[in-house]
Amino acid sequence: MDNEKTFDFLSEIEIDPNALDVEWLRQASLMYKASQLLAQARDAMDRAKNNIDAVTAEINLEIRKNPERYLGDIKVTEGSIQSALEQNKLVKSAREELDNRKFEFNMIFAGVTALEHKKSALENLVKLNGQSYFASPNAPRDLGKEWEDRIENKRETEKMKERKRERERKS
Repeated sequence: MDNEKTFDFLSEIEIDPNALDVEWLRQASLMYKASQLLAQARDAMDRAKNNIDAVTAEINLEIRKNPERYLGDIKVTEGSIQSALEQNKLVKSAREELDNRKFEFNMIFAGVTALEHKKSALENLVKLNGQSYFASPNAPRDLGKEWEDRIENKRETEKMKERKRERERKS
């Protein structure tokens, strides 16, 4: 799927904890885009299944019309026809195409599931944020202690200035 290549699921499932509001605003459109990709992948997978049926029916008729071409000297039985079908390049190619479409579908489905988990994570992060989980610790201030420290610092500063003046007088 070409769209899958332009939709980077890994980057879209990341959450910026500093922009939960923006993440929430984007979530619905991300899910819509991912769901569209999933629908397209399912359609491609269904078409590949239908193609296998059509190719198999066509080759089956050809084998029955011209068994010598496909079976050689082998006796024509349902089993030998089935074996010839299994070995046919067109049938094998159609099955490989279906396998590829199934893989793409499963990968996009995993991306949609991850976006659903992102939604759940966003819900929980918003709850934590509402409970001030991410707030910095804020210890109550002890104004009396801060005042005493300030006075003590002033005394120390005054003592240092006094010592400096004494040294200047002596020199």
